[in-house]
Amino acid sequence: MIQHPDAGAIRILVVEDERIVALDLRNALRDLGFVVLGISASEAEACEQARALRPDLVLMDINLGRGGDGVSAAQRIASELDIPVVYLTAYAGVEHLERASQLPPYGYLLKPIEVRELNATLHMAVARHRLDRERLRQQRQAGQVFEASADAIAVLDADDRVQAVNPAFAALTGWTLDEVRGRQPAEFLHARRAGDRVATAGGTRHGEVVCRRRDGSFFPAWEHLAEVRDADGRLTQRVLTFSDISPLRQQSGQIQHLAFHDPLTGLPNRHQFEQQLQALLARYERCGEGFSLLFLDLDGFKAVNDSLGHAQGDCLLQTLAQRLRASLRQQDFAARLGGDEFVVLVAGTQPEMLAQVAHKLLAACREPFELDARVQLSASVGVASLPLHATGVQELVEAADVAMYAAKQAGRDAVRFHSAALGRRPRGPARAGQGPGVRAAG
Repeated sequence: MIQHPDAGAIRILVVEDERIVALDLRNALRDLGFVVLGISASEAEACEQARALRPDLVLMDINLGRGGDGVSAAQRIASELDIPVVYLTAYAGVEHLERASQLPPYGYLLKPIEVRELNATLHMAVARHRLDRERLRQQRQAGQVFEASADAIAVLDADDRVQAVNPAFAALTGWTLDEVRGRQPAEFLHARRAGDRVATAGGTRHGEVVCRRRDGSFFPAWEHLAEVRDADGRLTQRVLTFSDISPLRQQSGQIQHLAFHDPLTGLPNRHQFEQQLQALLARYERCGEGFSLLFLDLDGFKAVNDSLGHAQGDCLLQTLAQRLRASLRQQDFAARLGGDEFVVLVAGTQPEMLAQVAHKLLAACREPFELDARVQLSASVGVASLPLHATGVQELVEAADVAMYAAKQAGRDAVRFHSAALGRRPRGPARAGQGPGVRAAG
């Protein structure tokens, strides 16, 4: 059950008592590039494997059935080993959230797991833990936690009025102690918004909030509010700690971008193309607005890679992507499927309009490419429309692919519209990157 780690990959320990769910999670994580060090089904086994394997993160089911308690296991792993925990559960009730908040997690995922959310949550959890660990290391070196903390800290009295702030507070917010002493954070710091997510348990509060700086600008923050009580249990102070999580939000945006864009050209990728197809199909089913697909394949691109090398081929594809963006209208949608295959989605089915778009694409491909050597290429474009040539997205992609193949057979540097006379495209040995591979709806 133990997988040997790949260098540089994030290493995960999965704690899940349902065998099928655990195996599905392992496969999904591996597909996303994570390394699954092991799978535990109980509290004791989880702690033992965490000590032995030292994962970068533990994905912890709160409910382990007869195997013990996930929250207890998470507390032991976090306190003894300083390993971040992301909770996994099929329940989102108040009771489960309160139990989970006994140890502020680095993430909280609800079953059934959505793959993109899993990917983003785990990357953000590891990044945040690394930032937290680095801040703690700096604090220990400084020896003065309050003064040297990278987190902003405000000490409040029992009425939530500011008594003291540390240098990080002033640096992050722009407010000095003289300006905020005696004021409540709600008056000047917290920007109340519906999106704030705060959990409360046992005299502490933590969660993501939006804060306001002295200059009026806003930033997302992870905030923790802890109560300080005297020997008789009377509330004497509250300690408000928060940090700017803008870098994590930016990282989340980068992960989201990578999930939907081709890393070489920056164009939307196959996944976003499939989503756009489904959206256009839904609009057609709702209001009868047809749309068209133009399937573009470069002529002779393999010779560029063979003669000039793949790096030059990549430069050519990047230049072509820029030309396609410049050639298309704002409402058109272009994507790279892979290799030298590109697609364009266009609202409407008028042949004259589609021919004009297609010939713009051909012109963009025909213009010389200035690489290590001057390269002249052409392209073949196939056009198909829904509902004229297809009733579903898979059929539409196949129809455009057949038309593109007909354009190549006609001598290349050409546009062909789909028709019944074209039949089906013959399938010989596939070219690299060949084939649309778009799944049908449902």
